[in-house]
Amino acid sequence: MRPLLLGLFASCLAAGCSCSETGIEGHPDSNEDPGVDIAEDDAPVPCQDRDGDGFFDAACGGNDCDDTNALAYPGAAEICNDGIDQDCDGEVDELFFMHEQVQLTSGGNGSGYLVWTGSEFGLFSWDVPVLTPGQNYQNLDPLGARKGVLASLPSEADHSRTPWNGELYGLFWIDSDADSQSIGFRTLTTEGLFSAESVTVTTSERIHGLTAVQAGHRYVVTWVGTGYELVANIVNASGVLSGPDLLVSTRTDDSADETLLWTGSEVGIFWYDVVPESFGRKDLNFATLSPGMHAVSEAVLLARVSRDSDEPSVSWTGSRIGITWENDLGDLSTAISYVLISPDGIREADNLDILESAVDPMIAWNGEGFGLLWVTPEEHTLYFDEMDETGTFWGGPPMEIDASIDGAPKSLIWTSSEYVVSWRAASAAGEDLYFARIGRCQDP
Repeated sequence: MRPLLLGLFASCLAAGCSCSETGIEGHPDSNEDPGVDIAEDDAPVPCQDRDGDGFFDAACGGNDCDDTNALAYPGAAEICNDGIDQDCDGEVDELFFMHEQVQLTSGGNGSGYLVWTGSEFGLFSWDVPVLTPGQNYQNLDPLGARKGVLASLPSEADHSRTPWNGELYGLFWIDSDADSQSIGFRTLTTEGLFSAESVTVTTSERIHGLTAVQAGHRYVVTWVGTGYELVANIVNASGVLSGPDLLVSTRTDDSADETLLWTGSEVGIFWYDVVPESFGRKDLNFATLSPGMHAVSEAVLLARVSRDSDEPSVSWTGSRIGITWENDLGDLSTAISYVLISPDGIREADNLDILESAVDPMIAWNGEGFGLLWVTPEEHTLYFDEMDETGTFWGGPPMEIDASIDGAPKSLIWTSSEYVVSWRAASAAGEDLYFARIGRCQDP
């Protein structure tokens, strides 16, 4: 589903009127009064916005599917079970609906990720309009529109991780020279202003697989060291380590595909260990790090998976953790698996395969259940659906977001009122990065 402005413009011309591509101020999907440009004696009644919702009647070339209902227009919130198509997408009473897609970058490699601050998004991407070679920052409003701030990250910040601590972005990256590697740190405001100096957090002969998460006004950072050991540490707001490195595992590979989750009191660490006696398999593990105690708990084995599985996706419900990952079914097919665990790693139920022929899962808690994003590898289609804590989908068909993705999802964020999705999709110019908002239907 791509932006429909050209289609609306064509339909408007076919109806004998002229339409604005951008619409009236405040309504990017609305139409200015099309009117008509013919002899005055033969002029019909101009196109009307009879319900005053800022969108003109589809009958005269506008895009309002019901110009007698001020609650029905493109992008309107869908009301559950009332038999009316409020958002003018041709479907009635769908559980969730997608606003118009926004193309964030074009013709690059589709790289980039979103960070939600509570009021706006930070886009960190190699494909943002280039200031200097490397990664750049762009701030976006909640609708995905650029706000004007554009900043070039430090030239060495080529593989950065950028958690938000409530006031600032904490930018971590790996810096390399001939004899060693180090983790660099610098803070960044939403206005694109950096702290005065970069800080070297730690130096080692080898650092791979850097990951970072906000933990209050501090950060927890993990990386794979010289001997393929997974290491963690706590970094204060100035980029200074809180104590000695903490050993998490000695069984990792080049990258442990770590995922970190802050629960409000502890950081959950999810990672993969290699299994030498089981070729082609690896173990998904979980442990917790308590910043106050500067200690890592004993590891809990969650699943044995294919070596090809990417990092798991995790989400905190307020009391438990939902986890999804790719699972090899052993017959050249894949499934998405799910489990719900307590903060100390105790399963609520057995691991569950919730989707077959699906890859690249992403999960986000919405206060009542989980939103789930995935790709079907045969169709190259990106889908979205919702499920409860038991892994049971709430009914109805999943939402098709992009039928020609040939890429991967990059972000799934619940903003407290709607989901925001970003994904990479192939194009003739390379790979593009897209953004879309997904709303849920409202009770009457």
